[in-house]
Amino acid sequence: MPSTAIFSTDFTVRTYEMGANGCLTLPFLAGYMQEAAAHHAAALGASMEQLHAKGVAWVLYRMKTEIFRYPALGENVNIQTWPSGWEKFYFYRDYRASDQSGKLLAQATSTWLMFDMQTRRLSLRPELARDIRPPEGVTHLPRAESKFATEGDFPLEMVFNVRRHDLDINGHATNLRYFQWIADALPEESGKNIGEIDIIFKAEARYEDQLRCQTRPDGESFFLHKIENQEGKLLVQARSGRM
Repeated sequence: MPSTAIFSTDFTVRTYEMGANGCLTLPFLAGYMQEAAAHHAAALGASMEQLHAKGVAWVLYRMKTEIFRYPALGENVNIQTWPSGWEKFYFYRDYRASDQSGKLLAQATSTWLMFDMQTRRLSLRPELARDIRPPEGVTHLPRAESKFATEGDFPLEMVFNVRRHDLDINGHATNLRYFQWIADALPEESGKNIGEIDIIFKAEARYEDQLRCQTRPDGESFFLHKIENQEGKLLVQARSGRM
């Protein structure tokens, strides 16, 4: 099968996507990237609807994002995305976000899995998307490999309840909510926007779950995070850094 072309699409920052500083917020930036990925997957024959018909769905396992500048209200944002390879059950996809002059705003690398919608477990049919090839001559971005410490004391904590509008079409909390919950859980004195975030999704949160987002400093400019449900099950771990 021939290699895949890079997919490109544009977004305009709208009022409901910006924060108090007048710029796009992190969850919406991640949303732009994932929306572009969804359109590209559909063009490649692996859309949400096509996979649902086969009883499986895409699920984000990990996403590492570097932000160099958050665009302001009304700015045009170009998103480029492409599949960057696969191994075993892991599918990789990269992203670049640029402003209208072509200057890089952010870049990200992500890891996706397929899960069985009936058993809610990893799908044993990853061959459904293995014919998708990376673009020729495009080097993939450095992939996230390090693990995060979850033991020890996490002195900062916020509690969030999973509500109906937090759910996605797969029936669990959409991954974009975790970006928001982590940003909300940062201490006020941290002061600056998140400039880097590496997040791992280990288990799903369902409607009416009560989540504990715990945070601790990791050096001068970084924080470690973990999110557990009411039963103490680890759902998400992450590391964020200030701009």
